[in-house]
Amino acid sequence: MLSTKLLFLLAIQTLVSASYYQVNNVIAPLTIKAGEEFSATLVIEEINYFTLPLSVAWGLSDSTTQSGYNPGILLEVDTLFHKLHQGVREVDYNLTAPTELFGPYTLIAFVTCEQDYEHQVSINQFAWDLTIE
Repeated sequence: MLSTKLLFLLAIQTLVSASYYQVNNVIAPLTIKAGEEFSATLVIEEINYFTLPLSVAWGLSDSTTQSGYNPGILLEVDTLFHKLHQGVREVDYNLTAPTELFGPYTLIAFVTCEQDYEHQVSINQFAWDLTIE
């Protein structure tokens, strides 16, 4: 649990130096019901260049394993460009918890940004610990 929080803080620190955007946080409930919909919010602090193709992929990782932030279950993928171009800074998602999972999990938002130069892609991860009942 402590290592997850430290990795989360490290991910935030890494993004502070990002040249075009800064995702500050992921907000979600601490407890969700299996098979039911829940809300998660991606908080974006700064966008300096609106033509960047930003995307987010939401996933769940078993927090009891040592697999790190490798999502075993993909929940949703979305492009952020049009939302951010309209000035939205908190992007809300309605995600559905799988019916067959119970226990502690980590909700992960993988935010990707394709750079214009040399088609490089930067990927940043944000984690939120929760329990599925």
